[in-house]
Amino acid sequence: MSTNAPAGWYPQEDGTQRYWDGAQWTEHIAPGVGAATAASTDSDPQVVGAANAGPQAEGEVPVSPPADEREWWKKKRFLIPIGAVAVFFGIGALGAAAGGDDDSTGVAAASPTPTEAAPSPTETPDVSSPTPTASEAPTTFMMPDLVGDNLQDAQDELQDLGSYFVDQEDASGDERTQVLDSNWQVCTQDPAAGDEVPIETVVVLASVTLDETCPGEEPEATDEPAEVEAAPAEESTSEDEGDTEEPATSSASASQVQAVRQAESYLDYTAFSRDGLVDQLEYEGFSHDDAIYGADNAGADWNEQAVLSAESYLDYTAFSKSGLIDQLEYEGFTKKQAEHGVAGITVDWNEQAALSAESYLDYQAFSRSGLIDQLTYEGFTSEQATYGVDQAGL
Repeated sequence: MSTNAPAGWYPQEDGTQRYWDGAQWTEHIAPGVGAATAASTDSDPQVVGAANAGPQAEGEVPVSPPADEREWWKKKRFLIPIGAVAVFFGIGALGAAAGGDDDSTGVAAASPTPTEAAPSPTETPDVSSPTPTASEAPTTFMMPDLVGDNLQDAQDELQDLGSYFVDQEDASGDERTQVLDSNWQVCTQDPAAGDEVPIETVVVLASVTLDETCPGEEPEATDEPAEVEAAPAEESTSEDEGDTEEPATSSASASQVQAVRQAESYLDYTAFSRDGLVDQLEYEGFSHDDAIYGADNAGADWNEQAVLSAESYLDYTAFSKSGLIDQLEYEGFTKKQAEHGVAGITVDWNEQAALSAESYLDYQAFSRSGLIDQLTYEGFTSEQATYGVDQAGL
């Protein structure tokens, strides 16, 4: 007689684990660890086989429930750490093993026959069932009030309570993805604040960007901000035209301040052209105007950024001088900035031609004249191309 497998995490064909609630598959998926299954089925070969196969081996349950109708890129999940589950199930398995040793000792004392001391597979207790020690983990938590909080702060608060199942939605209805959570604010939450809910509950947080108003809320009065902005504008007329950054900063909106901070963070990580940085900020959810404001007020020297970008490209692959200038222009630098960037680096173009020749020969066959033509097409001079082919051994 076939029966449903007990609730727990089971390995899938793609290497991940999926949670079986005892009757059907849930939508909770975790990275493949296998600790919980292995720890709970060591003592019985038949149980091990059933656990490895998962509930689908029973033949009476579907392999997986109907997929969520939303596309994967329109939602994000934060899964409960498998380590915690493995620890709880591991402790339970050790307890079961200890109890089994006591039982087997008693049987051995009663009968010296080895074959009678070990219980048959059919008499082995169902050790795959969750052990009592697993109940020591928190099973519920009190839902906090997250409306109005920064989305990143809201997630941190939930994780502190042990809740790792979060579904993020765009409250505006535009189905945007929250790439940088700190740029979003929570508008609604489900479950409601004050509800005591199971630890595996999926918390739904709907949010908008910091410079937007949550649906159904009236925009804040703009009389006072208008007066605040008016004062710097009057001061700027009495100052020199070259010193305009301080008034602009004092009247910046909250979203503009965030755009500047984000732009500075990107420039600390890698080189950008102005246009490239504006595009990146827009990708992160900032408006076009805020992205421009952030790029223009991040304190970047675009000529210096062009030099850094040129050096970065040469660390990755070989370029001719003209080819590198073209690449920098493609990345959004002006022609003057691109030329400055290439002029600001120390490079042996003959060596670059040799590296490029070797790279071509690594994946395609060339004749000597054909490879020289290819290098010339890439922007190397005839002398540089000939040198590169000579170094490649053609």
